[in-house]
Amino acid sequence: MKVDCLVVIDEGTTSTRVSAITSQGDVVAESRRSLDVSYPRPGWVEQDAQAFWYVTFPSLRETHIIVGTLAVIQSFKVFDMVYTMTWGGPGQITQVLGTWMYFNGFQYYRAGYGAAIAWIIALISMVVAIPYIRIMSRD
Repeated sequence: MKVDCLVVIDEGTTSTRVSAITSQGDVVAESRRSLDVSYPRPGWVEQDAQAFWYVTFPSLRETHIIVGTLAVIQSFKVFDMVYTMTWGGPGQITQVLGTWMYFNGFQYYRAGYGAAIAWIIALISMVVAIPYIRIMSRD
């Protein structure tokens, strides 16, 4: 499974907004940062050229962490598809961690090996989820 997202950068006059939008039109991630502007004369607005690097790139990083986290979560949800369609084959070419854990724990009767794979899945999930939780709790 893949997560189809379009990342949009809106460089406005006073702020930069980065959004990730799914193919269904749902906004899954959004980051907005204010820009320092000056008004040299009436009707004119100037921005610091370096602001692009210091404002837009951190916003892109936050958005990409959220999209990456959702992609990893989605990749763990393909167990049923792999199991019912290919059983991890031909050979083991379509094997994913979930089916590998299942086959080792229940088909090959290696419960300890299956449990170790389950811990690896849990650790990967935690490593990916911690930055996501930190970013989402800031808002």
